[in-house]
Amino acid sequence: MDVNKTWKRKIIAALGAVFAGTLTFMPFGTAEAGLSEEIPVFESGVRLEAPAEGAEKLLENRTQKKFAYAARAEESFEDYLVSRLYQRQAQINVSSYGITVDAMSDVFYTMLYRHPELYFVSTRLSYSYNPVNGNVTILTVRYLEKTPEERAQNQAKLQEETAKLLAMIDEDMTDLEKIIVVHDYLCLDVEYAYAELQNGTLSDDAHTLKGAVIDKRAVCDGYSNAFTYYMQLLGIPCRMVTGTAQSDHAWNQVELDGKWYLVDLTWDDAVWDDYGYAGHEYFLKDAAYFQQTHAWETSGLEACDDAFYNEGFWNDTDAQMVYHEGGMYFIRNDGKLYRHDFAEDEITEPGTLVAEIGGRWGVVGNENVFYKGNYVKLAARGQKLYYSMPAGIFTCGFDGNGQKQFLAADTSQGYVYGMKLTGDALYYQTAEVAHTETRAVYESRIDAAHSMEKAEITLSQTGFPYNGEEQYPSVTVKMDGLTLEENRDYKLTWSYPLGGIGTAAFAVSGIGDYEGTAVGTYQITESEEGEQPGDGETNPGGDENKPGEDGNPGEGGNKPGEDGSPGGDESDSGGDGTNLGEDGNQPGGSETNPGGNEPQPGGSRPGENVDPPRGNQPSGNTSGSGMDSKPKPASVKAPAKVKKLSVKASSPRKVRVSWKKQSCDGYRIQLSLQANFKKIAKTVTVRGGKSAKKTVSGLKEKKKYYVRIQAYRQVNGKRVYGTFSKKVKVRTK
Repeated sequence: MDVNKTWKRKIIAALGAVFAGTLTFMPFGTAEAGLSEEIPVFESGVRLEAPAEGAEKLLENRTQKKFAYAARAEESFEDYLVSRLYQRQAQINVSSYGITVDAMSDVFYTMLYRHPELYFVSTRLSYSYNPVNGNVTILTVRYLEKTPEERAQNQAKLQEETAKLLAMIDEDMTDLEKIIVVHDYLCLDVEYAYAELQNGTLSDDAHTLKGAVIDKRAVCDGYSNAFTYYMQLLGIPCRMVTGTAQSDHAWNQVELDGKWYLVDLTWDDAVWDDYGYAGHEYFLKDAAYFQQTHAWETSGLEACDDAFYNEGFWNDTDAQMVYHEGGMYFIRNDGKLYRHDFAEDEITEPGTLVAEIGGRWGVVGNENVFYKGNYVKLAARGQKLYYSMPAGIFTCGFDGNGQKQFLAADTSQGYVYGMKLTGDALYYQTAEVAHTETRAVYESRIDAAHSMEKAEITLSQTGFPYNGEEQYPSVTVKMDGLTLEENRDYKLTWSYPLGGIGTAAFAVSGIGDYEGTAVGTYQITESEEGEQPGDGETNPGGDENKPGEDGNPGEGGNKPGEDGSPGGDESDSGGDGTNLGEDGNQPGGSETNPGGNEPQPGGSRPGENVDPPRGNQPSGNTSGSGMDSKPKPASVKAPAKVKKLSVKASSPRKVRVSWKKQSCDGYRIQLSLQANFKKIAKTVTVRGGKSAKKTVSGLKEKKKYYVRIQAYRQVNGKRVYGTFSKKVKVRTK
């Protein structure tokens, strides 16, 4: 009997105790003694208020004067702030952006919400401000990494993990196929930190990208942050959603072909975790489906009202699905191996039967009684599928042929309920029942002759000085004295450091007779001249008031009253922040001390002194402030219709698409076997407006396809699409 769903909900319900502490956004140097803004947080680390939209949108300050953040400089406020946080600047000059004390916390947490990669930024923030107009001048930020070594180690690990995941993404995959791969990978790679929740040792990292991707132990918002992070890297719009699901909870909504769907990785993972388990009950569902078990505030979120994927074929599998050459392989819960072809099969149908796998899991101690359901786990490496059975691990080809036992399992502690591949290591778990804390773990090695883990990989250079552009070394791959050829024997995948300085990673993945993936790194260091990301950019604080490398404001700048924002030594808060200048309008004090006091800590859990984890952002009206804190929607013009579309059959099951490039952020290509495009056979997203051609593979042989393309612009995580081009028909080889 598969008890996962019932057991999982019982566990989630047990995690709903509300923590009574507060997250304090504490100003220092304020004219009003004791002024602070308190945002309630909960033990799960999720704030229940609906998120604000984008920090680059419009907000209205106390005087009802509107400021567009990007209008004051070429950089938007969000881009400016994120670049300084990447550099770990302790103090950041924000004087020219005209953001009031009342608005700053909402803007800051919106930025963290939209950038899960900023896991190292503390949610405790202090600031100084100009008491004349109420605008914040300096942000003082705390960082969670205590030493440069810790920072370097975390960054290197994040880049390596990112490169490994991106290596699993084929350039010809549709967005749907990419979403499936990322969803299932995270279900396998991350374990729900239930033990830590039970014994009270849950770390703040468990709520962040670091917990999920680096530590591989997380709770709901850790899963959600990781999913958002990977979707953003793949150019797929995605957001975190917070609300309740028998307790405080976080999940995601993701855009697919212009419509939005809900995904809950936490509820699709198992507690306790079985290797290879990936549920799909809460994958790409509409709001009506989720509302049976989840509740949330919809303000600021996209409507998820399309039920097209509610009955997707993946509902019938609780194991990882494997992508291979245009098809998705999966073990259905009846023990049968199928290949689903998105270009041919209905989304509700399993597709083509590949092999009868079977398998029955007996009750330990009573071998004549068997549990209902199926617990086969699936993985792939090279040209082989690996699958688990009660007493062993087996392999077969992608055509289902050549089934044979890879190893006989040690069943002294129970039957095999979990299996996964990590590099050339195969791990399996045995237990008396599924999803139990008491499990035995075993490891075996896959000794392949052409394994990338055995390759000799050298770089033309192992480091570059930062120059403001992405830099990549040449890679040479040798095996058994033979130099391999890129895109024939292996493919390269890159993960570049956020902010431009630090560790970059690459993955070398085998093709054809070569299998496995090897990961390496190289360094981008500060140049000898001390150039850093952000240097030489438009100065947000006035022509002369350029923030220094440590974020402290320089000299000069605009005076209060000239443009509504403070600048330089005439407006920066100093001392205790209440000392006014000679004219009674300008704060006095030291120009290098933004507030005169150390940042004040916010609330903490009983017996702890920790930074509360972040979740969604508050929205709504700020009582008594005269300010509507809900961002006003930005007006975005859709890109023009794409012209000169050309499609040619290049090789079996592939077509070459080209078009006239235009000003945009990317393109979406759709292929259909029907002239009216009622059913889409394949959708391919091309990121970047500079592209003008794309090879689409994974099509059916000797079939007539209709092809069309549209351009899009991406603003605040949302794509704005232009009109589709004229359709072109082509027959594949």
